Amino acid sequence: MRAAGLAVVAVGLLAARPTRADDAFMYAASGRWIVEHGLPRTDPFSWTAGGQPWQSNGWLFGVVASIGFRLGGWAGLAVLASVLLVLTGAAVWFAARALGADRDVAAVGALLATLLLSTFAEPRPHLASYLCFALALGCSVRAYGGGRLRPGWLVALALVMVAWANLHGTALLGAAAVAAVVGGQAVREAFADDTAGARVRRLAVAGLVVVVAAGALLVNPYGLDLYRHAAEVRSVSRATITEWFPLWAVGWTSVVTVVFVVVAVAAVVLVVRRAGWRRPELLLLMAGTGLLAVDSNRIVAYFAISVVVSGAALVGTAPGLAARGRDPVVRVGGWALLGVALVVTAVGLPALRAPSTDLPVAAVDALPAGCRLLNDRAVGGFVLLRRPDVVVAADGRNDLYGEAGNRLQQQWFEADSPGGDPADVTRQGVTCVLALDQSRVVDAMVAQGWTLVPVAGPGRVAVAPGSPPPPPG
Repeated sequence: MRAAGLAVVAVGLLAARPTRADDAFMYAASGRWIVEHGLPRTDPFSWTAGGQPWQSNGWLFGVVASIGFRLGGWAGLAVLASVLLVLTGAAVWFAARALGADRDVAAVGALLATLLLSTFAEPRPHLASYLCFALALGCSVRAYGGGRLRPGWLVALALVMVAWANLHGTALLGAAAVAAVVGGQAVREAFADDTAGARVRRLAVAGLVVVVAAGALLVNPYGLDLYRHAAEVRSVSRATITEWFPLWAVGWTSVVTVVFVVVAVAAVVLVVRRAGWRRPELLLLMAGTGLLAVDSNRIVAYFAISVVVSGAALVGTAPGLAARGRDPVVRVGGWALLGVALVVTAVGLPALRAPSTDLPVAAVDALPAGCRLLNDRAVGGFVLLRRPDVVVAADGRNDLYGEAGNRLQQQWFEADSPGGDPADVTRQGVTCVLALDQSRVVDAMVAQGWTLVPVAGPGRVAVAPGSPPPPPG
């Protein structure tokens, strides 16, 4: 168990890398705004949707990310992702133990889950959701207590679900998982009971646990509207965002598809070899998340957690693991792996302290103070975090901008686009443009008399005549 725990920490350290996901920057920027001004009701960041109604379905994660950025800068975001990954591994251990795995089997499951989830280790709300998902499974089973309610664990479950509802809009998935696991277990055990009273008690306790888990999701600033809006975001995102595509639309060479196939095969083997049909609650959990993952590949990580936790519960105990865990070679190997991870992290720390070299750092720094920016949405979040004085045309909140904002993206920033009308850019009050190499907008505006700003690294910048200089530093 100890060696596996050390390996989980080592994997978390090795997963630390410079943040590239633009959503991570957008959430950190929104969290900073929330800390300074309170929860926004309208968009404060863009000119294409400025003043329009907007709600942040991950507002609490944004606050956490902004604190990480304030304390540790760019490295703070990378460390946040590593911490969440390690905590998720610990939560998987807890959930597996709650469902019946012994300490060593649960520890191996935690290590497997951490390895699988390291693929998704970016400081974005979904990583916090993985942690909450595993915690919700463990707390709900503990609260049910085999048909004897445990109030302390019920309170813990409610707190986890409240936190999840404010960290990410996927919290509804947690209530469904609790219903599948606790409800399935209660029905299975009720059929095995000899007395009607015991059956009723089990079902009543399970019902209370499910109701508390679902009711806790309403403790958020938006109430039920959080989930309506989350559904709208999902609907819009399915048309343009790869991680919301059905699994078959992603491609068989993608990492997420490979993870799904490996996990699905492992689930089938475990069910067949361990008589998994005797635990219908585990079948419900795995089948439900698996079907959701096929529909939206973003759910693959939840499917992986479900299979690892359920697989550990089906294995239950493995005396050979305990014996191997006491082997001096295994113990030394765990410490050695952690040592290597610490050395690698220390060597890579300078890279973590600076933005990723893939980001248009110099281009963003070259933007005139307070300019009105036409930009590719892929770098909008980075602009918001690094240059809060600049209003963007679009960022990762793709559901917010509607037809006008999407039209600008299609005209200027899609690789095969012929470009739009430069006069239209001027009419909309744009005073600066930031594009990646494939866009024609910079050349089009330079042809209209704008100034091309020479910058090093990715990105190209053009500014309108008479624009103020960029801020010092």
